[in-house]
Amino acid sequence: MRVPEDRILKNALEKAGHEHGIQIKKLSRGDILKILIGNKLFTVRIINPEEGRAMVIDDEKWTISPNSMIYILGSSLSGTGAMLKIGWIAIDYLICIEFDEKEFYGYIKKVWLNEQLVLPYNENN
Repeated sequence: MRVPEDRILKNALEKAGHEHGIQIKKLSRGDILKILIGNKLFTVRIINPEEGRAMVIDDEKWTISPNSMIYILGSSLSGTGAMLKIGWIAIDYLICIEFDEKEFYGYIKKVWLNEQLVLPYNENN
């Protein structure tokens, strides 16, 4: 008996393999990420790129206070933690942030690295 393929899952996996994104572990300690999540700008300083640990600088009244330590876990297709691409963030994916033993998700719209727009990716950057 043949198991039917889940076309949505297959398409999502293929898309994730070709999307431009940022590997957090390839960043440097002290790098500043500004992430537009929905309509709120979230700014963090990378503390330990290997662990995805960062300190919140500003969150435009989001849910996490400045100077809080967070973990950028990665991006999710579903927002449930299932199918989490660890240590990777990209446009139109749900960023997964761990803070105070809770997980927060939000759709990524734009990302700046050290004041330079890096996502959405533009070959002219």
